[in-house]
Amino acid sequence: MPPEGVNALSVSAGAYEGAIVVRAIGELDYVYAPVFRREFDRFWSTGTDDSPLSLLLENPPSPSPLVPGTRAEATPLLILDLAGLTFCDSTGLAELLRILRQSQETRTRLVVTGANRTLRHMLATTGLLSHFTMAASVEEALPLGEAGTAEG
Repeated sequence: MPPEGVNALSVSAGAYEGAIVVRAIGELDYVYAPVFRREFDRFWSTGTDDSPLSLLLENPPSPSPLVPGTRAEATPLLILDLAGLTFCDSTGLAELLRILRQSQETRTRLVVTGANRTLRHMLATTGLLSHFTMAASVEEALPLGEAGTAEG
């Protein structure tokens, strides 16, 4: 167990070009999964003024009839940036599945970015990779929110 007061996982969220980006940096494992869940739930909570995800769900981006390829109904976009993730075990994987389920329930488009080779291998081995929309970077994920394509 890590020393008291030492966080090996940091989670932050903010708005970026009409999407909410949640960044996880550090280890997403049995020890730190509760931190991830607590922080993510705080961002996801509806009805709180400081919740970026709540604001996005309450005020989804407007569709543009002038931009080719945009859908008639705008879908909120949540980008989960895992580029700073150094480790993920099965408990962390369960948290990612929980986020996927929540995004489906709230009709929020989820794009996972920056997943390292090990995490992608874990997702592929478990048969879960095809359930996630993946992108190399946050910038690359932004068009995915509009076009709805996936990188596998």
